[in-house]
Amino acid sequence: MVAPWTTAAASHDPGDAFCRPINNDIPACAREALDLFYRESPDTFKFLTTCIEQNPDSPFPYFAAALIWFRYSEYHHRVPWSKIEMWLNRMAERIETMKSSTTPPETLAFARAGYYGLRSLYEATMGKNYRAARQGKAMLKHIRYLEQALPDCPWSWYLRGSYEYFAASIPRILKILSFILRLPGGNRQRGLALLEAAAQVPSLVQIEAIRTLVYIYLFFEHDYPAARSWSRRLLSLYPENLTHRMFALRIALHARDWSEADRHWRQWVVYAITNMAPFPERTAMETRFWRARWWAHLGYDSVAESILNHLLVLPDDRPDWLNAWIRMTLAQIY
Repeated sequence: MVAPWTTAAASHDPGDAFCRPINNDIPACAREALDLFYRESPDTFKFLTTCIEQNPDSPFPYFAAALIWFRYSEYHHRVPWSKIEMWLNRMAERIETMKSSTTPPETLAFARAGYYGLRSLYEATMGKNYRAARQGKAMLKHIRYLEQALPDCPWSWYLRGSYEYFAASIPRILKILSFILRLPGGNRQRGLALLEAAAQVPSLVQIEAIRTLVYIYLFFEHDYPAARSWSRRLLSLYPENLTHRMFALRIALHARDWSEADRHWRQWVVYAITNMAPFPERTAMETRFWRARWWAHLGYDSVAESILNHLLVLPDDRPDWLNAWIRMTLAQIY
């Protein structure tokens, strides 16, 4: 049975075929909005607005809106947290409406798991660790149901894999909170295996699974060959995405592969100019920061210093961590 509010068109991606009936209940335009965002299309938000207007009772366009604005704030321009909060609240309202309809239980469980997962990420980014842990616990309940109902669905693999890995990797203070909340611990290897399985199959969650693996292998596992491999996979799917191209530069610098870092920088600039790609401002700032680090590692301190000082006088739309790294690199040069 299809949810009564949907105007969905089932995805033809191989992995999504194992996710019915949920696959039938997600409006096609919600998927397309995510695809437009990954392609950095200027039509993303206009299309998303239309999608919401056409599907006012479905929670999934609101989920797409919350995720897109969250990613936009990370790599394009700072977005007020209240805007992301608004989309999450609207999604929660639609989920409540679903409970009294003929919505399949699998669809309801996926909507709830997605909501609590994104809410947990939002709270963690705000520094509200206790709230983030509570949302994670709520998400796990619905993930378990999905695993039993749809064991071959890559969406379940992605959600459970994310939980397993990060629950096993969180700092000590969060582990104390997890103990207080009786939150089950995770398993890093199982989490990686599930995420890699989700990343290898074309489906609704494939891109987020790949992005998660790039992040994990670079910053948590420090496995640069694996990070590089998944980064190339990301670029093969969305070569026009300048943020994904910046990931490749970031990995090369962490791996201290100076020639590859130089190549990625030049490709980034050439692609941005020749394709007249939309400019993700925060990505551009971070890309220039990594170029400054490249100059500093090669001994050209004056060039690196010039780039870093220029970044500091630009309008302050940089994430806090980038401001800290810019100042730390300047201190190392001085």
